[in-house]
Amino acid sequence: MPKQYIAFSCPKPDNHFHYSEFAIKASNGITTSEIKFYTPSDFFKEFGTQLLDFPKSVKDEVVLHIKEPYANIKLRAYCHTPLGHCAIEVIFDNEKAAPKTMRCEFHILTNPGLCKQAR
Repeated sequence: MPKQYIAFSCPKPDNHFHYSEFAIKASNGITTSEIKFYTPSDFFKEFGTQLLDFPKSVKDEVVLHIKEPYANIKLRAYCHTPLGHCAIEVIFDNEKAAPKTMRCEFHILTNPGLCKQAR
C-alpha cells in the first residue's frame, strides 16, 4: 500500500507576535499536496486534543478549519463505516478564480489509533 500521511511543520516560529508560519503536507499515496500559512502558534492544540478522544461514536468527527484570505484548509477526521473505520478528508483551496486556482481534495484511510498519534 502506498504511504499515506499528514505532516505538520513550523519552519518559522515567531514567538514575538504569537503567529507562526506553518506547513501541512498530506498524501493518500497517490496525491500529495502541501500548503503554507500563518496562524496563531497555539492554533492546533484543540485539534490535537479532540483527536485523543476520537471517535466517541461512529457519527463523531473532528474538524480543523483554517480560513485565511489566501488559504482555505480543512482536515476532517470521520468514521466512514458503521464498524468505525476512519478517514481524514483533506482540502487545500486558495479560493481564487482561474487561472490562479489551486484546489486539492482527497481522503486518507486510517484508523482511530493512527488519528490519536496525529496530536
